[in-house]
Amino acid sequence: MKIKKLGSDIALDIFCYTIVAILCLTIVIPFWNLFVTSVTPKSEMTLEFKWFPTVVDWGAWKTVVTSGYLWLCFKNTVVRTLLATVVSLFFLSTFAYPISRDEFPARRFLTTMIMVTMFFTGGLIPTYLNISELGLMDTIWALVLPGAMSAFNVILLKNFFKQLPGGLVEAAKIDGANDVYILFRIVLPLSLPILATLALWQLVGNWNAWFDCLLYINDRQQYVLQIMLRELQETVAAITEGGAGVDASQAPPSEAIIATSNLFVILPIICVYPFLQKYFVKGLTVGGIKG
Repeated sequence: MKIKKLGSDIALDIFCYTIVAILCLTIVIPFWNLFVTSVTPKSEMTLEFKWFPTVVDWGAWKTVVTSGYLWLCFKNTVVRTLLATVVSLFFLSTFAYPISRDEFPARRFLTTMIMVTMFFTGGLIPTYLNISELGLMDTIWALVLPGAMSAFNVILLKNFFKQLPGGLVEAAKIDGANDVYILFRIVLPLSLPILATLALWQLVGNWNAWFDCLLYINDRQQYVLQIMLRELQETVAAITEGGAGVDASQAPPSEAIIATSNLFVILPIICVYPFLQKYFVKGLTVGGIKG
């Protein structure tokens, strides 16, 4: 049966759609502005906002895409992001599962200890000295290990594990399964929503991270994309290394190169969202039900 909407319902729908459209525009317009800037030639470059470029010049895109240094930083960022996500999910899962089991004797002590780290940290200098003394400077592990364990993520994952039916674990133990088998073959496959949520946070956080690389990495060949963008704010010479070899007088404007590089850095992580967003709300809400 078709339900006829009242005038107030139609007005509310129009209001909601208008608000959503405005919010979408606030997100889309900055990206469009970056694109317009990236294809604007030096003769047309101004500080004013333009909806459309008067002349299209793909020189900045050619310079960026053919830059050997950018692709090196891209490779470093991809390796760092994927490795950090896998390591983090492994540590979080193997720590959160024991403290989610009521029969584990040290669960209260370990839960308290992990929660203490949410309020008290060692600080920047002790952390730097710790990384240095462990011999992790100028290695990818200096970017991966410090952020692998998050107290908030541990609590969130522990709460999700507690929502799972206890009968599954008990039945598996009766059949002779050990805890490792139960975790990796039963619990984790049922925890895809929360794991996808945590993976998304790790992917975005590690993709956008730059400060730890600035602190712990001195070798320029190991820089990540965010450090490259930081360099571009000072000079665009870095992006042209190993690139198109354009003469300085014919080179694209620095504003176009910076805009193109920003789009190049942003687009990969945006492409990940559609594949993980269906798990995001379910994982976050279910994981936060019980303390």
